[in-house]
Amino acid sequence: MFHRIVHANDGSENSLSALRAAIDLARLAEATLDVILVAESFPNPSLIAEVAEHDVAERRRIQRRKTIVERVAARRGVKIVIHVFAGHPVERIVQFALEQSADLLVIGATEHADLWERIFGRRSDRMTHRVSCSVLIVREGGHDVF
Repeated sequence: MFHRIVHANDGSENSLSALRAAIDLARLAEATLDVILVAESFPNPSLIAEVAEHDVAERRRIQRRKTIVERVAARRGVKIVIHVFAGHPVERIVQFALEQSADLLVIGATEHADLWERIFGRRSDRMTHRVSCSVLIVREGGHDVF
């Protein structure tokens, strides 16, 4: 079965459903569960003040996500290791899954598609094609608690 599970969390409802699925799978398989949170870089900085403001807001979002992830894991009695990175989410998640020799990547389904994603594919699609392990994509309400 699975020995090393990686879950990438972006704070969305689908991502929280994916977290619950990853925790339940880790418990059943007695697997290691790594949770990765990625602080996104400011896409097009025009002013230093905008970059600084973005960084502060992103740190707050990461801290909120980290707190939620820790609470959900504690309630379900599963030990997790949280990793926080900065950069492009797809690149960091794919790189981390490869470095950890993950057996399974658990992610939430992408909800929206902007023009970039319509051309190059959604984040979940791009990750699926670039990792060497199995991928479980979870939608909100698509996972029942065991």
